[in-house]
Amino acid sequence: MADLQAALSEAVKLNRSISQFLKFSTYTDYDDLSGLDIDFTDGEQLLLWEELRRITDKLADVEEYMDAPETAHIDQPAAVSLTGTDLDVTWEVTSEDGAVVENALTNSGGEIAFPSAGSYTVTASVTDDLGRTFTASAAISVWDTVGLSFKLPEFAHPDETVKVKMTSENVGDSKIAWSLTVDGQTVSLLVGINGTLDNAGGNVKFLQTGTNILTASVTDSLGRAFTYEQTIEVYPVLSLGLTADAATHTDEQISVTLEKDTALPVTWSVTPSNDPSTAATYSGELSDNGGTIQITIGNRGPRCSIRRE
Repeated sequence: MADLQAALSEAVKLNRSISQFLKFSTYTDYDDLSGLDIDFTDGEQLLLWEELRRITDKLADVEEYMDAPETAHIDQPAAVSLTGTDLDVTWEVTSEDGAVVENALTNSGGEIAFPSAGSYTVTASVTDDLGRTFTASAAISVWDTVGLSFKLPEFAHPDETVKVKMTSENVGDSKIAWSLTVDGQTVSLLVGINGTLDNAGGNVKFLQTGTNILTASVTDSLGRAFTYEQTIEVYPVLSLGLTADAATHTDEQISVTLEKDTALPVTWSVTPSNDPSTAATYSGELSDNGGTIQITIGNRGPRCSIRRE
């Protein structure tokens, strides 16, 4: 029996008629071997039928076991896999213009890093023991990522207009959504800003004091979200009320009172009203709430400023 099976195997390799049958038949009907230009006994036909069954059972249905995504983004490798065969696999990745993309895929697959956006074809090929090649292909559409960017000043006040200039890439017809948090809490744009923001940005006033984080986000047609955010510190607009004697003599003291709505430290300066760039010398002391001073040269008055720390 072993000798007969070896002889059949040798016949499969050498006999032209049998080789033609093995390469071009559909392997679906093994009962009728009369078309072969070779004589076999009934027993030999049965053995050949069994040999064909054994061989064709090993043929890989590659397409059924190949797994590849239909879409991917340029910044993320695409994972492909091949199962159901123990044969060596030859991979080829080509772009829509026919350029070959290097890959490091193994028999079981792996990841593909695409050089640019576009349409790519991934092809897996295996060759069985009879020299017959089976291929499977998958098309992958590679998308560009969306780029969002804008800048905000380090700080602002609620009465100041801030220009938000959006720079974007690959947004297409998608709409940029804007959101705001203040000190970690979500705040409606209707409450948090005065003005409107669209895909180009806009001019707004940040109405709530504290740490404001403005976020722009957009979702592409594949459902992937892209976001960008900037932080701006918003400080309250301070109110100062300064009162002092309207007129006095150089030998008299001046009473100065300061009302303010902040605990920030106060710095004082005394200058002539007709020459604000020149500092005047005075005696006395001014604190955060005012004080009493005496100016020895006329036509001078106190000024104050508040320093942010």
